[in-house]
Amino acid sequence: MRRAGDLAVDDVELALGRLPAMPVTRHPLPSLLTGAWARRADVRLLDALYIAPAERLGLRVLTTDHELARVCPKLTETPHPPN
Repeated sequence: MRRAGDLAVDDVELALGRLPAMPVTRHPLPSLLTGAWARRADVRLLDALYIAPAERLGLRVLTTDHELARVCPKLTETPHPPN
């Protein structure tokens, strides 16, 4: 999102400084592949590896990829709508 111009450098650096204190749960790749593979007709496998756990956990993926947001509107959130 920094590269897309949606976040200021200071905001990114602040967030990165807070990252080590955040609770993080790792999900082994094999446990994600079935759900990701099931979405192959709609999204790239790489994107599906984010979408699959979000769906499983009842969460949303924050993205600047408006095409991904269009295809998976209930599982994504964009900081700004497309022009």
